[in-house]
Amino acid sequence: GGGGAEKARIKSAVYGDGYMAFHTNDDSEKMRIDASGTAMFKGGTQDNAIQIWESGSEIARIGPASGALRFLVGSTTTPRMTIDSSGNLLVGTTSTLASAKFSVVGPATATQQVAGFHNPATSGTRYFLAFGTEATYTERGYITYDGTNVAFTQASDISLKENIRDLNGGLDLIAKIKPKVFDWKDGRATNSVGFIAQEVEEVKPEWVKEKDGIKMIDTNLPNTIPYLIKAIQEQTEIINDLRARVAQLEGAN
Repeated sequence: GGGGAEKARIKSAVYGDGYMAFHTNDDSEKMRIDASGTAMFKGGTQDNAIQIWESGSEIARIGPASGALRFLVGSTTTPRMTIDSSGNLLVGTTSTLASAKFSVVGPATATQQVAGFHNPATSGTRYFLAFGTEATYTERGYITYDGTNVAFTQASDISLKENIRDLNGGLDLIAKIKPKVFDWKDGRATNSVGFIAQEVEEVKPEWVKEKDGIKMIDTNLPNTIPYLIKAIQEQTEIINDLRARVAQLEGAN
């Protein structure tokens, strides 16, 4: 009204598909709410975005950039969360971490948690995080809490395995791996205990992985515990054999 430029229009098409459209001074449509209640934003050469303002300043935004959906808070132009054009979810960062689909960067505070999982159940085994593979999702493991211990459980059903055979050489393998005491060069800890990846690699190459030039030891317990158990079994056989020999010698006397 008042002879000014049209700011909004409510219109019904002749075929009965009613909608509400919002136009700018050049009569170009910028937003529409259709008959189904769907809201559509038409940015043209501008960024499509939902903005929240307070006292003349933008304090929040949901809007795309280069095919990404960004969430901003306050006057900062750095997104707090982004869903990029590849469907990756980024929280506290604007780039993926090691090509991860879900990347989270927390504050540089040692005592601050980066992520938290809460299962409000008060009894029984509580499940927190599951891991799966295959196109139809086959569960491979999960993290649980039973009221006393936190555990990582890995799938081990016989239906998932083939070419099954006995493991040998546990004692010989364990005897070759040398535990060490050491200090970290970056100062994060002193008198730490563990192993040297290069030394372990000489004994069991498949236990060592390398990324960005740094060798890492696979601490997957289901892969290492069988060797420990086998070593104990082999050692027990040796002890029992020695006991039998001692008993035989004592009996001969």
